[in-house]
Amino acid sequence: REGLGRREAEDEALELATKKQRSMAVDEAKAEVDAIKAQVRRAKTEFYCDTCDKQYNTVAEFSVHLSSYDHHHRKRFAEMRAA
Repeated sequence: REGLGRREAEDEALELATKKQRSMAVDEAKAEVDAIKAQVRRAKTEFYCDTCDKQYNTVAEFSVHLSSYDHHHRKRFAEMRAA
């Protein structure tokens, strides 16, 4: 037999433990999402043109940009200003 209030105390303890586990799972998921976002940010910086201040999503777009008239014009202009 259970004593007076024992069932309620066990239910409260179980609920508290469940909340802690859920909170830990949510924190772990948030940390994982933040890590993935950081990886995406690092990968995207590989396709960034400092000269033109433009961001590209794929290597093909970036490659086309590097051979474009606009890029070469801005590059020459920057070199002219530096000289």
